Amino acid sequence: MKKSNKSLVTERTLNVLMLFATEKELSVSQIASLLDENISSVYRIVNTMEAQDFIEQKSNKKYTLKTPNILKLYNMVSKEIREYAKPVLISIVERFKESVYLSELYEQENIMIIEKQDSPNRLKWTENIGHVYHIPTGTGGKTHLAYIVRNMDEKQKTEYLSKLKLTKYTAKSITDVSELRKSIDQIVADGYCITEGEHVEEIVGIAVPVFNSINDECRHVLSMVMTASRFDPSKKDAYIHALQEGAKRIGQNLSN
Repeated sequence: MKKSNKSLVTERTLNVLMLFATEKELSVSQIASLLDENISSVYRIVNTMEAQDFIEQKSNKKYTLKTPNILKLYNMVSKEIREYAKPVLISIVERFKESVYLSELYEQENIMIIEKQDSPNRLKWTENIGHVYHIPTGTGGKTHLAYIVRNMDEKQKTEYLSKLKLTKYTAKSITDVSELRKSIDQIVADGYCITEGEHVEEIVGIAVPVFNSINDECRHVLSMVMTASRFDPSKKDAYIHALQEGAKRIGQNLSN
């Protein structure tokens, strides 16, 4: 069935919107190039999106998302799981006084923070809901990756990992694919991930997978992030157990 002009415009508009999930700022020419679209068509779409308060133009002539309306849309989509997760995150933060995040697999090479509870400490790591990371950035990203490739055969796993962009954020960042494979295999074997300074210097992250109610899919990860100075090795098992129990509570409400 041939698509109507209206549906084509809608599709193109959504394609433009999705570009901003991984790109902070884009010019009209960049959008046209990335989507292989006519620049005049992109101008019309961008003007409409700007008029509806979904994007705004900066002084450098590039466009960026206008957060309030985007968050309204996202909150509508993810409201249910966030409602289940919020009390879990609050209870963990109340116990350990460290920031806790719930992330979701976003497409196949990204994750998005969909809920969080910040540490009450003045010195803390914090990130916004809706922020997108490339896999395997950080503890959460590595944990997502471990469970994405867990059931792949060797050929599929090799192809997937070889296409990932491995960024050297710090001296401890993993940029070698063979080393990354060992690390993610260990995550699956242990059932949790701990990193120190791989994404940000002097930051420790602990993460566990969140499985759905029938334990056949992992699209979410629960993470705790703290400064290295506050990480207490004697509490390692307590951190992991609290996150795993929290993940289980959240997962019981996920059907798919």
